[in-house]
Amino acid sequence: MDKIAANPAPPGHLRRLLAVVYDAFLLAAVLLVAFFPVPLIPAEWRAGLPVRLGLQCYLLAVTCFFFVRPWSRGGQTLGMRAWRLRLVATDGAPVTKTRALLRFAVAFASAAAFGLGFFWIFIDPGRRAWHDIAAGTCIVTVPKPPRPGR
Repeated sequence: MDKIAANPAPPGHLRRLLAVVYDAFLLAAVLLVAFFPVPLIPAEWRAGLPVRLGLQCYLLAVTCFFFVRPWSRGGQTLGMRAWRLRLVATDGAPVTKTRALLRFAVAFASAAAFGLGFFWIFIDPGRRAWHDIAAGTCIVTVPKPPRPGR
């Protein structure tokens, strides 16, 4: 059975929301920097459908990299680290790149479904969203490190 999913005290909603807000600000900054070279593309090219689709795919790839890399290398984005949250597989193992990519893809679909997949944390007893259920992952609270001298 799932060790982590059976955890009686998954992180609270406010802590998760604050980590999401933190990551949203960081992602906005990353996307702003990623968008810097776009004005160098001639305007008549940018107006064309292939270039617009290419730019959208580029920004989606940057967003995917922003989340998938830290999830698969330690289980924490900067926002999650700040609020002491970690993404793990439901058996407690680290998250693989495949799981992280699946989680990102389903999270994208959840957002496209008016955020219904994200609101699922209010229904699920383990507070898992659709992308966590699909990828076999969950968010856990990282305990505070012991203070030096104690």
